[in-house]
Amino acid sequence: MIAMNTLVSRWRLGRMLRRPNNSVDISLGCGDDSYGGWIGLDLGGPPSVYPVDLREPLPLPTRSADGVIAEHVLEHFSPEQITALLMECHRILKPGGRIRVSCPDGQLINALLTPLNRQSALAGGRG
Repeated sequence: MIAMNTLVSRWRLGRMLRRPNNSVDISLGCGDDSYGGWIGLDLGGPPSVYPVDLREPLPLPTRSADGVIAEHVLEHFSPEQITALLMECHRILKPGGRIRVSCPDGQLINALLTPLNRQSALAGGRG
């Protein structure tokens, strides 16, 4: 059963996405510090952060976000989870949308983003 606070948060998120002429920028794994004007998604945090498990599909419509930022969050996931989350980011981004990724192991992220290197990275190599 979904907790009431999760239902309320998803309702608030849906309302925010429906605002006309609203730029939708998503901050993944923001903790307590979501950028002003950005929608923060994390497991917990203040009421301004929407409770979302980033290991699950993002509760956002396809092509609904103008930008996504993931700073120092991807290193907490397995390569398979990183790939799934990046695919979700691709799904929610509008055409021309941008993603910014910052993490300690940029080589792994680069390998996961390069189709020819993806299998090697998932197998534990670096591409």
